[in-house]
Amino acid sequence: MRAEGIVALAGMMGSTAKVRKTYVNIQCPFAPFYHKNGTDNDPSCNVFIAEKDRSGWKCHSCGRHGTLAGMVIQWAILTRKDATDLLDLIQEEEESVEAVCGRLDRKWDEKWKEREAEVVKNMDLDVFSEDELAPFLGKVPKYIIDRGYSIETCRAWRLGYDKEWKDEDGPRPRLVIPIRRRDGKLVGMSGRAVDDIKGKKYWNYWNFPKSHYLFGEDMVLAAQAAEKGREGDKYEPLLAITIVEGYLDAIKWWEYQIPTVSIMGSSISNEQIHLLKDYERLYIALDADKAGDDGTSEIVRRLRNRMPLMRVPFPSGKTDPKQLTQDEAWYALENAKRLA
Repeated sequence: MRAEGIVALAGMMGSTAKVRKTYVNIQCPFAPFYHKNGTDNDPSCNVFIAEKDRSGWKCHSCGRHGTLAGMVIQWAILTRKDATDLLDLIQEEEESVEAVCGRLDRKWDEKWKEREAEVVKNMDLDVFSEDELAPFLGKVPKYIIDRGYSIETCRAWRLGYDKEWKDEDGPRPRLVIPIRRRDGKLVGMSGRAVDDIKGKKYWNYWNFPKSHYLFGEDMVLAAQAAEKGREGDKYEPLLAITIVEGYLDAIKWWEYQIPTVSIMGSSISNEQIHLLKDYERLYIALDADKAGDDGTSEIVRRLRNRMPLMRVPFPSGKTDPKQLTQDEAWYALENAKRLA
């Protein structure tokens, strides 16, 4: 980005700017959140001038760095402000950035079409029999009930209990969570340890490729079909959907009657991006921590020109969706801020 554009961008974020020979020195927009005293009176953030390419930046105080688009998205997440005008300015100044992203998306879409054709050809090779799940059904661990999930919810999601599981430390019973494609067919299972021992808490059965699916999408689309009185037609896209990180986050917000899917982690995959393109508006409710903010930035970068993207704010002291009450969750959705 040119120096004039960087100065304008800094002003829109409330930062002062001084143009140097190869960079623009600005007050770090993250000072209130990451600097020791919450200020940057002696500006420590440099944004590098690039006439026909995208500019990088680095703050020598907090150590944060990256692209300008990444800076703006992170700033919008933390301040809960609309970043649309700022991102538009970057797009105007750095057309090469959007061109590169567009080429990557088109390249992936072509690969997806090839993969989709292969999937249709071998439609059920990734599907497991419900008999594989049957041994774990009939009981659920006290762990899930104690956390406020109802028996009816456990039955609806067909949650189970693997009390025989052992690892190198001995017996470690697990909550069994079935993973399904959007058409409801079983493609994998995940187990969540029900003890408080430090270390790994989740294990995937059968080494299924969880990055290929959105957990809970089958439940969301089935509920939509039932509401509209249709049978079998589960592929009409919803107007809006919420995405979260964890399995239990998605299940809890399903109890709240909020259409929600989980990306099963904080990083989103190419396959999941493609699935989300079927929706018209996206509410992002990843955890309120660095990993969640980074994941949100990547989602915004990949989908900002395809649909409105909204960041769901959490009440003070709460960092993930399942901690919210039903009233808090709906209030957060109603007060979501548009990122792009």
